[in-house]
Formats: sequence, C-alpha cells, structure tokens
Amino acid sequence: MQRQGLIQFSKWGSLAVGLLLTVGLWSSGAGGLSQLAARGILGFVAWSCLPYLIFAVVLTVAHIAAARQSVQLFLAWVTVVVALLGPLLYLDSMFVHPDAQGALVFLVVPVYQLAVALVAVIVAVVWEGKGGNRDGKSLGTGG
Repeated sequence: MQRQGLIQFSKWGSLAVGLLLTVGLWSSGAGGLSQLAARGILGFVAWSCLPYLIFAVVLTVAHIAAARQSVQLFLAWVTVVVALLGPLLYLDSMFVHPDAQGALVFLVVPVYQLAVALVAVIVAVVWEGKGGNRDGKSLGTGG
C-alpha cells in the first residue's frame, strides 16, 4: 500500500512541478506574471500547459476505468519522465545554451510531449485490451 501512495505522489507531484516550472519560466521570460497578459502570450502559455492537462486526464481515466496495475504504472512512469523533461529542456534553452532561436523550444516541446502522450495512450489501450478479463479469460473467447 505504501508503494501505491508513492506512485500516486510521484505522478501527481511531477505534473504539478512540471506545470509550475513551465508557467514560472514563461513568466520569467515575460518579466513577471502580470506581464503575461499584457504581452499577449497567454495562448502560448496555455499551449505549453496543455500536455500536463492531457496527462492528468489520461491518469484520471485510467484510474476510473480500473485499468490493470501494470498499465497504470506504465502511464505513471511516462508521466513522470515527460512532465520533468519538458521544464529541463526549457531550462537548458534559457540558461545553459542560450540562443536566439531558444524561444522556439517553448513551441516545440509541447508537440513532443503530446506525441509521447498519444503513443503512451495507444500502448496502454492495446496493453489493457490484450490483457484479458479480470477472471483470467481472454477477450473474445466465448466461455
């Protein structure tokens, strides 16, 4: 039971940290939270936050649908990796390797995060579908 709590904390904590770092880095680049709306970049901030919302929905649906533990663990690990890798790429672009084209990472990273989310959902659905029923009988067998 303690392991399950750690998994829950890891996936939701990484989503929260990733989301807060993303918004924080956007506001840092814009000159503060108050400047986000003044500079008209709220749409870009929403675009950067969309993968975190998608992962939250995917995790919630997997939990509500009572997906197998292995599928939920797979989705949790993918969420942790993707949620923390995005802000690391933003930090790298802003501070480690600053470049004139570095701001493009804020537009491209969400595309990669959404692509990984799509692949993870497809893998999870196929994995759950091939796993058979809870009583051990495979799907599609009449009996």
